[in-house]
Amino acid sequence: ALICASDLMLSGALRYLEEINVEVPGTLKVAGFNDSDNNKIMKVAPTTVRMPVVGMSHVAVEILNQIFNDPATMVEDVILPAELVIRHSCGCDHSFGATEPAGKELENKENFISWIRSLTQDQISYSEVKAFIDYAFEASKLNRESDFVKFRDRFLFFVRRFLESGGELYDLLDVYKCFFDTFNFPKDFSLFFSSELMPSMIETYSRYQAEVSYKQSVMSNKVNALKNKLLSIRSNVDLGNTLRSDLPKLGIKQCYLVFANYGEGISHLETGFDRQLNPIRPQNFPAHLLLPEVLSANISKGAYVLLPLTYDKEYLGYLLVDVTEQRDEQFLEDLRATISSTLKGISLLEAANRAKDVAEK
Repeated sequence: ALICASDLMLSGALRYLEEINVEVPGTLKVAGFNDSDNNKIMKVAPTTVRMPVVGMSHVAVEILNQIFNDPATMVEDVILPAELVIRHSCGCDHSFGATEPAGKELENKENFISWIRSLTQDQISYSEVKAFIDYAFEASKLNRESDFVKFRDRFLFFVRRFLESGGELYDLLDVYKCFFDTFNFPKDFSLFFSSELMPSMIETYSRYQAEVSYKQSVMSNKVNALKNKLLSIRSNVDLGNTLRSDLPKLGIKQCYLVFANYGEGISHLETGFDRQLNPIRPQNFPAHLLLPEVLSANISKGAYVLLPLTYDKEYLGYLLVDVTEQRDEQFLEDLRATISSTLKGISLLEAANRAKDVAEK
């Protein structure tokens, strides 16, 4: 067996094993760590360990609050439990390894509902899953063709919601297999499921993936257009206007550009916009704060990310953005890198203009 320290390493290992014709999990069983989004593009559903990201975030905020309230606070290591996510790269049939442990774990509907929700990291609601499971048990007693068709439509709607909540096709297949392995259903219902619902489920997944790919393509075009526009900017004023006009279209509802090292103990808020798209006037403020106090007091609640701006190892400042509606990590990294280059370009242009003025005098 091969255990990789991260899913990124696992992805590389799977590609190499495919090149040298080593079958996974037939010849070699593999597993990773992180349960990252890259798992969705691996040919073999990877067994991995899911990091408790939400729990880590809560602990991090609690520690920061303790330090803010008492700078002398001693910070100790915190160990959080991680979750083993069993898929197919380790040779298991489904999330419980085999039929027998699945039957014991999912012997009642409540456990089954909790398990389905865990496959989406609880993003799909309890009420949605319970309503469908209850409906499925009742529908299994029916035998008219019209009843089956009605069930198919309800089932495909649930499949769509499962996918929208972050679930994957291989998770759905696990649900399907465990559903019929664990609970006793009439033979004609099981046959209908395998002959009608399985192909429809695959088709629904394909349609959903096509929609996701299209949306990603549209977003990519918008991001590339913004990057090209940013790289042609020649002043901080133009930079602020561009951020205010273009970032809201990409899901960024608030943005604050701060320059560091503006003076001893001083930072400078250069530009930005609030949730009402009002431009932010330039102002200095104490460097130990993220934003001027007047803004911090009125800033709306949400999820924010601080993007450090650097160029050739020189720290320029940071961009504080509201990511409540935009959490694409690659987009945020592209935004950070492009604005860093833009600021450096503006700085070099201003230096060249100053040198030209001195020379002319």
